[in-house]
Amino acid sequence: MIFVFKGLVTLGAASSMAISMLLAVLLAAVSFGGVQLHSLQHHRGIVPGKINVHLVPHSHDDVGWLKTVDQYYVGANNSIRGACVQNVIDSVISALLDDENRKFIYVEMAFFQRWWRQQSKKLQTRVKQLVKSGQLEFINGGMCMHDEATTHYIDLIDQTTLGHRYIKDEFGQTPRVGWQIDPFGHSAVQAYLLGAELGFDSLFFARIDYQDRARRKDEKTLEVVWQGSKSLLSTSQIFTGIFPRHYDPPDGFVFEINDISPPIQDDVLLFDYNVEERVNDFVAAAVSQAYVHQSLEKTKRADQTMLIRELESCKMQRELLKLPLGLNCYGHFPSSTPLRVHLATISIQPQDGRVNALYSTPSIYTDAKYAANKIWPLKRMTSSHHPNAYWTGYFTSRPAFKGYVRMMSSYYLVARQLEFFKGRNSTGPNTDALADALAIAQHHDAVSGTQRQHVAADYAKRLSNRLCRGAEELVSSSLASLAESRLITGPANPITKFSRKVLRSGVKFKYEINLEILMMCPLLNISYCPPSEAVLSDGKSLVVVIYNPLGWKREEVVRIPVSTERLIVHDSSGKEIESQLLPVVNASSNTRNFYVKDYLGKSPSGTLKYWLAFSASVPPLGYSTYIISSTKQTGASSTISMVLTSEGNQNSTIEVGQGSLKLLYSADEGKLTHYINSRSLVSSLLMLQCHDAANAYSVLQWAQFVGGQVTAFAEQSYSYYSGNDGTDKDPQASGAYVFRPNGTFPIKSEGQVPLTVLRGPILDEVHQELNPWIYQVMRIYKGKEHAEVEFTIGPIPVDDGAGKEITTQITTTLKTNKTFYTDSNGRDFIKRIRDYRADWDLQVNQPVAGNYYPINLGIYVQDDSMELSVLVDRSVGGSSLVDGQIELMLHRRLLHDDIRGVGEVLNEEVCVGGQCKAKIYCCPKLLVLETVRSIFFPAVFFFNLVSSLIILTMGTSFLSPLFIGSPFLVAWSPDHSHLAVSANMTRLREQVRAMPSLFLHIASGRCNATLMENFLGSCGHCKIQGKLYIRIDPVGEGAKWRRTFGQEIYSPLLLAFAEQDGNNWMESHLPTFSGLDPSYVLPNNTALITLEELENGKLLLRLAHLYEIGEDKDYSVMATVELKKLLHNIKITKATETSLSANQERSRMENKKLIWEVEGSSEEPKVVRGGPVDPAKLVVELAPMEIRTFLIEYDHLQIFPS
Repeated sequence: MIFVFKGLVTLGAASSMAISMLLAVLLAAVSFGGVQLHSLQHHRGIVPGKINVHLVPHSHDDVGWLKTVDQYYVGANNSIRGACVQNVIDSVISALLDDENRKFIYVEMAFFQRWWRQQSKKLQTRVKQLVKSGQLEFINGGMCMHDEATTHYIDLIDQTTLGHRYIKDEFGQTPRVGWQIDPFGHSAVQAYLLGAELGFDSLFFARIDYQDRARRKDEKTLEVVWQGSKSLLSTSQIFTGIFPRHYDPPDGFVFEINDISPPIQDDVLLFDYNVEERVNDFVAAAVSQAYVHQSLEKTKRADQTMLIRELESCKMQRELLKLPLGLNCYGHFPSSTPLRVHLATISIQPQDGRVNALYSTPSIYTDAKYAANKIWPLKRMTSSHHPNAYWTGYFTSRPAFKGYVRMMSSYYLVARQLEFFKGRNSTGPNTDALADALAIAQHHDAVSGTQRQHVAADYAKRLSNRLCRGAEELVSSSLASLAESRLITGPANPITKFSRKVLRSGVKFKYEINLEILMMCPLLNISYCPPSEAVLSDGKSLVVVIYNPLGWKREEVVRIPVSTERLIVHDSSGKEIESQLLPVVNASSNTRNFYVKDYLGKSPSGTLKYWLAFSASVPPLGYSTYIISSTKQTGASSTISMVLTSEGNQNSTIEVGQGSLKLLYSADEGKLTHYINSRSLVSSLLMLQCHDAANAYSVLQWAQFVGGQVTAFAEQSYSYYSGNDGTDKDPQASGAYVFRPNGTFPIKSEGQVPLTVLRGPILDEVHQELNPWIYQVMRIYKGKEHAEVEFTIGPIPVDDGAGKEITTQITTTLKTNKTFYTDSNGRDFIKRIRDYRADWDLQVNQPVAGNYYPINLGIYVQDDSMELSVLVDRSVGGSSLVDGQIELMLHRRLLHDDIRGVGEVLNEEVCVGGQCKAKIYCCPKLLVLETVRSIFFPAVFFFNLVSSLIILTMGTSFLSPLFIGSPFLVAWSPDHSHLAVSANMTRLREQVRAMPSLFLHIASGRCNATLMENFLGSCGHCKIQGKLYIRIDPVGEGAKWRRTFGQEIYSPLLLAFAEQDGNNWMESHLPTFSGLDPSYVLPNNTALITLEELENGKLLLRLAHLYEIGEDKDYSVMATVELKKLLHNIKITKATETSLSANQERSRMENKKLIWEVEGSSEEPKVVRGGPVDPAKLVVELAPMEIRTFLIEYDHLQIFPS
């Protein structure tokens, strides 16, 4: 059983701090009233017949949340949160060195690695001995305690591998326990992939649905064996422990900064001496918690084992000193206190002798559970804190950052591949810095979007800096090495003239075009690419190098912005290919101008006129080169798209689509009327009503025909949920974590904007503007059978005082019986049933939020004949709230904090040209302004007593109530010594420039937009652009598209640009390259997800089967990969299969793995997995959902054949 007792030091969200005085007192050799304590017996193991209480001191150091990573580590910005990780580790190490009986587990390697590098060799040697002896143990072992909802499985693997590699290299250790105590819900992928496949023997966590926890406590099933994969069955099982009351200690033993738990007074001369009382309380708490795990026998023999979470990491910096026993946030204990006695095993023997307490670790606890030789229940979980607090809003929070993390993840995958082809250079540009930044971004308060605004900016800045200061240069030089080499033995040398040229000015970037520079376009998503927009002079042409990181050939349409019309495109062989020019619409131009100015500090030069589109063919794990040049010949240029509108069109219908998939629109009504897929003989009657009777936007109605018979209907629409403000009986508001809607409303069309169609030989586009803040483009590519929907949303208006959560719905008449399927971290698809939980009888309190799930790859619904699939380009929240319907939340803007710890509203702002000096937050009775240098709500609490009365508390100071009447404004003085009341806007405007933070209260209760604009300049809410991909298939056929195209979404083609004079590029460079044998491609059900050269010269290789068992009739079968052909440019001398994180041999991991007895295990079918790899044949087998990892030793042959 798990007994949660927190102690000492914490940085975690919503966590507490308790000092270890209790445990020290329990060590005193004192006898009283039937309870006798033996402090020096040193029972270091389990005592049979007792309730064995394992006290587990552990870290909980968020790598960013209320403060940035650096601020947490060094103890900066403590007016927000007093926390200093380096002092925590100093104190812990000192305490461990003082007493060999003490133990501590450390979780977040991003912090420990930084601390380690700052220590002397002498101290490092002593710490290594602590690790070797088991006093200090690394648990989980990733760079951070990652999120489990909004993360992609490849990112989870990468960040965990980075931490495990560090632990293995420095300490020779392999973590064996998962410790996910703070993430806001738990995924099947975490259990089997980031658990069992790592070699973990157990997994512990705290957050589950409150109903599930209550049920498990009643049934005593807080500890189970979790089988996370229906494909890998028993080989995916892991022992799992759930804390019985979040990660809080028992009542009376919190010892939080402001807690009222009675201190332990152990001096017998004190009048309030209370050792007997507190020890009895502790024993009572232990016995009470034992009952929620399993029934105690009526005899004295209990044989119970439970875990007590003790020592966490500190919230308050204050006097963080190296103490004999650990760390106290207020200072140190006097040397005469019993705390200096042995903090080792505590043997408590009350009258019935039931309790034995000992310092321990989760590994020791796991071994004790395994030794019990029990048969455990098998678990074949959304998290709600209470009936109205479903933590499902963060599935979408900060969608721009979520998209950026996904983009950087795919770039990291490409960069590692090219680093391998080029040859790793530890002193030159490499992927190490980007790896660190991306790993930290997987933290459960990072990619989740639940951090404060300045922390989100810090995460994004880290990714951007690491990209620009290493990874981009590596990619450029690697492509240059490949392109300029005909036959190279060994690693290629970087070609310096191909390095990306960036002129830096502060944090801004200015691009300078040069004839011999290979350039990237990081702002291509907002239609900005200087090399492609340059006007080509006589004899000059644009070189486009297109890299494909996947193991199969790709035929895709490439779109780049250009500024001229008469262009022609040639492929790698010199053949002219078909191309198309699409006029740039005003919506794209406006977005481009606004965000380029925000990013570069100035508006883009020149006027963008067109998007140039052409179909590119790119070999697997390789690149192709395309040449774009201007021409004066008549008729020999790109086709300019035909522009049509639904207004005044003479034809009755407008046909969209040049391939198998066609959409027919009604010209007079602006409706999409037919969906036709001629290849699959599936025809659909669609009706897209831009302005229906209810003025709802983009109503798309589909009626499926197969063989001439209607089988299904559907419609698409946009709407929003009004964010609950928490002013009803339950104060819970919708915020960064929590999704609590207060009604749903269709988004009404503002004006009669006609439908615009761009039609051409490569693709067709349908442009629709709902209102000034929602714009949608639907694209149909000639060679594809899905529709691409590009949406631009924002700034979301809140002038009505209500926060909004924007959704889109695709509703069909498929008979789905409340059932839908969502992915788990982009890997397995999980069956969901609306208003249902398999493990307990669900009480539905929030029918919308309680049915939302995280979506990282896609969601689909199906009936007996058809299935509708929607794939996404980043993490979003989604559901099927009505039979046959798919709903996705795309963006959020909220005006109230959800009181889950972040202390800040989710209201992202963008400021242009340095005009905006502050952030704006509006509440019904409070206007909050924060400067860019702000520390963002530094321990400030607001209590609106009446319309003109407010109490402010900053830090530990308290200000008396002040009556504030309009039009007076109230602000903190620069030194925080007093409140300044002023009606002089000029003076106040000057004051705010120097203030760390400014708080204004407008007694009227209304936010004055004019006042804010005049006072601050121009700021706007964050606008986001993203994509959805929609396809309808006969039932059972959709998996092929979801799996294959899902990989292509995650790993888009990479574009690089140069300029050539005449034909000098094509004459001096290899126009195409593939890392695979020309006669070989990966099987269609397999992906290469890692190809990375390590510092030791070995190659890290991961292969993943993309399908689950039974998912597809053709591809849910054993796959085989020939390593010799996959890596034909090297000679493999040895291939060693390892655990998923590559920190131990697979065979060793399997041999030491604990095999748990579970209920019904004899009924399970035989598990089929890939067999051993023959060292001569080097053929790898992969069963459905299997990922196999190898460390490969090799000799270079050549980069590629001449």
